[in-house]
Amino acid sequence: MISINTRRLVDLLTDLLDTCGWRGVYLGSVRGEFGAEPGEISLLVGTSTDGATLGHTWTPAISGELQATLWPASDVQAAISVYKVYAKLKDHTVDISVEGDAILIRETPELFDGGTELRFDYKEFEDDDPTLDRWRRILSDDPLPHPVDASGEPRPDIARTSFTYQALLPLIKIARRRGAAINLFGHHPLQLHRVQIGDTWIGAVAPMANPDHSDPDGPTETAHFDDRGKPILSEGMSHLDDEWLSKIGALWPTAVVEHSEDGDDSPELPETGDTDEGGAAE
Repeated sequence: MISINTRRLVDLLTDLLDTCGWRGVYLGSVRGEFGAEPGEISLLVGTSTDGATLGHTWTPAISGELQATLWPASDVQAAISVYKVYAKLKDHTVDISVEGDAILIRETPELFDGGTELRFDYKEFEDDDPTLDRWRRILSDDPLPHPVDASGEPRPDIARTSFTYQALLPLIKIARRRGAAINLFGHHPLQLHRVQIGDTWIGAVAPMANPDHSDPDGPTETAHFDDRGKPILSEGMSHLDDEWLSKIGALWPTAVVEHSEDGDDSPELPETGDTDEGGAAE
């Protein structure tokens, strides 16, 4: 049995439900470090995948341990619905235990008289199921293999990486809920990209194998601006012009040049590679 703050449990299950597919949520406890506190504590850890996005997150427990089990997605949703009202109470806790072939979640009896209970059947991975090894491999620090085509030839390393919006949507939901950035780590545009959101969520997202885009190096369409969209820099540009253009991102000077005593106001523009006649990078 494991005891845990109800708000932490609901938050954990909500994140896991966002990346949950037909298999359900794999949930159990491990011993590990959390935050800046020294030593190891009991952590409730969950993993789920919808086939395109894999999510792995953890939260500290109050005490106890829990064997790893598979929770059906419908029961994860039921647990969130039943206990979200209690999650508003700062010190509310629940106990989670395995009772025969079922999971039992109930308000901690010693603290809450009577108590709300939820019971549902769980599943287990078969001994020969490679899922756990695959998840561990994807989320480890070891480099993922270079993608190959059907004949075994390495796929080219291109500039374009394409994702479906369905694959990215869970990441956006989780990042918004946590108020954190989405950090993507890709070593090849056609390989899984590892993801980190905040301090207690990592995962992976799969790019499109057959994107609806014909150019591997850049967009196939160009922007539509009139001449006002392209600044033409003159010899007499003052430091005030320089500052204004810098603010809108038209150029990035290394230093602002003040008006000179001889009346020459032209700033020394930074080197930006290929330039047009006026000095603005194309």
